[in-house]
Amino acid sequence: MKDPVPNLSDAKPPAGEPLVWFTSVGLVLGLTMVLLLAGVIVINGAKAFWPAEISQAELTDGRVLLGPLAQDRLKPGTPPAENRREFQFQIGLREFNGQSFTWVDVAAVKGLTLPDSAMALERMENGAAFLIPTGLRLADGTVLPATDATFEPRLQTIIAAVADQRATLMEVERVRIGRVNAKLQDAKISLRKAEDLKEPTAALQIEISRLEESYQLLATEARTLRDTFPVDTL
Repeated sequence: MKDPVPNLSDAKPPAGEPLVWFTSVGLVLGLTMVLLLAGVIVINGAKAFWPAEISQAELTDGRVLLGPLAQDRLKPGTPPAENRREFQFQIGLREFNGQSFTWVDVAAVKGLTLPDSAMALERMENGAAFLIPTGLRLADGTVLPATDATFEPRLQTIIAAVADQRATLMEVERVRIGRVNAKLQDAKISLRKAEDLKEPTAALQIEISRLEESYQLLATEARTLRDTFPVDTL
């Protein structure tokens, strides 16, 4: 006698199959959240490497601010119903402004523009500078107006030349002078030890004299490099 044919419509799903689907959905959701988080990090991180537009804000008190608009937020302590907002500008020029950022009430801004001639400078000291150049005063006293077609190429050429000269100066001061100074200090320590132990010191004294002479020659070279830096002025 043959076995009866099973009725597939009465078959039950394998034990645990709903949990498999549940964990699969959870895995998909988890991967989606990770990808979204990575996207947010990339988008916000890219802003740090992308130059922001430079705004020029005219205030009701007559002041003019120049710099990127860093933040726009609800003014702290303001009831949400009033919606009083404030801007944060990166104004740079810390040696003149005393700070790199400043907050301004939106109501105090009577005009906000994006001047095409504005320039952002990354400097060796005091942070960034935001300005509108009027010209370039060259070492011979002549002035190249910012409206001249050769203004920007000339400025870039001068910056590149000064960067090379600064790199040479840093190599002299931080590497070569630093190396000689370290050897000089070691020789002086060895001399003091030899004197304490009543050992011969003639060779050490000769070495110290040689190192001091090398140090003075390098210091003179560094001063010469500093004195010959271009005096072009933006």
